[in-house]
Amino acid sequence: MMLLCRITDCLFLLAPRRICIRSITSSVLYIDGEHYFDLPDNGEPIGDISLDDNIQIIAVQASSNLGIVAGIVVSTSDGSIVTDITWKCTSVVEIGWTAIDYNDAAWPYAVPVDEADLKMYGEDKKCSSRAKYIWTAKRAGSYDQTVYCRAFFGMAIHLIS
Repeated sequence: MMLLCRITDCLFLLAPRRICIRSITSSVLYIDGEHYFDLPDNGEPIGDISLDDNIQIIAVQASSNLGIVAGIVVSTSDGSIVTDITWKCTSVVEIGWTAIDYNDAAWPYAVPVDEADLKMYGEDKKCSSRAKYIWTAKRAGSYDQTVYCRAFFGMAIHLIS
């Protein structure tokens, strides 16, 4: 079967995906283990990176010295990648945590942040309405100051012996 379309109708299929990250804190974005950019502590959404279709890992390190609710949100322009409770977040850093082959099986899942708590930071500028602000769970009445969150989007490889 042949797919026919006018060039103007097909351009959206050829347009690269872009990434948007917003943080209530300062954060660092990694894609497939490579450092991409730092987000300063101003909460403005940034990101104009063209993404390949074969991305396997997106990882974000975020820090907050506020001692109050914090959060990060990541999404792509096409909505195919969004932060939600399927991401994993921890406050314990380990060597190689941004790598594709890092085993995060012991990491807890991300906790969605109550977005009503984030209103004090001003207008919400999430890229995708499906993306959720995430962080680690609140402990002993306060939030972790630094968190490491990641999500796997590649195909799992299972070795058969």
